[in-house]
Amino acid sequence: MDALRGVAAILVVAGHIQAIAFLGSDSLQHMYLCVDFFFMLSGFVIARAYEHRMLAGLKPREYAAIRLVRLYPLIALGAVLGFLAATVGVFSTSTPELRLIAQLLFIPSLWVAGQVFDLNNVQWSLLIELVVNAIHFRLAKWLTLSRLLAIVVLSGGILIAAVNYYGIGGLGVTRETYLASFARGAFGFFIGVFLFRLSRKGWLPAIGAPWPVVVLALPAVVLGATLPFLEWRWYADLALTIFVLPVILWVGIFSRLPTGLERVAKFLGDLSYPVYALHLPLIFFLKALTVKAFGSGVPAPLLCVAWFGVIFSVSWLAMKFVDEPIQAWFAARSRKSPLPAS
Repeated sequence: MDALRGVAAILVVAGHIQAIAFLGSDSLQHMYLCVDFFFMLSGFVIARAYEHRMLAGLKPREYAAIRLVRLYPLIALGAVLGFLAATVGVFSTSTPELRLIAQLLFIPSLWVAGQVFDLNNVQWSLLIELVVNAIHFRLAKWLTLSRLLAIVVLSGGILIAAVNYYGIGGLGVTRETYLASFARGAFGFFIGVFLFRLSRKGWLPAIGAPWPVVVLALPAVVLGATLPFLEWRWYADLALTIFVLPVILWVGIFSRLPTGLERVAKFLGDLSYPVYALHLPLIFFLKALTVKAFGSGVPAPLLCVAWFGVIFSVSWLAMKFVDEPIQAWFAARSRKSPLPAS
């Protein structure tokens, strides 16, 4: 799970570097499928870590505090970085001060066309994550397997209709698709919960695979979605989201890394959320600095390696000196373990 989470974060960063730096390739244009996989991983991890406490009487305020403390510090830092980037002219947006206030308050900019969280647009998925978490908490005691399956089928049906209508699986980035993206988040999250429930009862057949196959499955899906014969982009997105990504999670549940790689996977898993939360404004800063220092002739491979190094270094610093101290303070204050990264 840690390795898969880390690989998904790397693919998201690579896709945004490719798109923002104009590296002349669209091989990662379907990297947003990794966000669907994040939702599925989150459903599995949250259910495994916290459903027993929900059923034992965990209070709504306690759970809300756990999730907000887990997600909000780096969300706020990402919004501030985006505000600084807009203020110094790295990218253009109207009324950045108002946008910063809106993002810190989780208010999507649905009153204007374009991106709903344009200072740091990954926040669209994190708001959906929190909403779906709240729904899961409220329904946890009511959710039998059959009801879980009904939610998966219903949200999947809405997702199919929305993707067919908009012609793309990457719902949520813009005002036009944002409301439809709640079906995307609900489908992914609750199918993760469903797989956890099946595995807990011993009803999920153990289908393990060699670890290189599991780790490379997600990159293969993202790259394979661009194959020429997949002429209908929305069709490929739906097929991969509804059928292939849950199978990767299923196989990942029963697969194990060699002992020597577990620490690497743990590191990537821990770093995946800081990387995801902060990488977009960092890419805009890096592009501006690179163009100013070297012009547009920087070799693409060198650019990618350098940018990845900076993004992962800054994300690690944010994890160590912002996120982890806040998590430790909250854990000590509440005398509960902080929620695992999701």
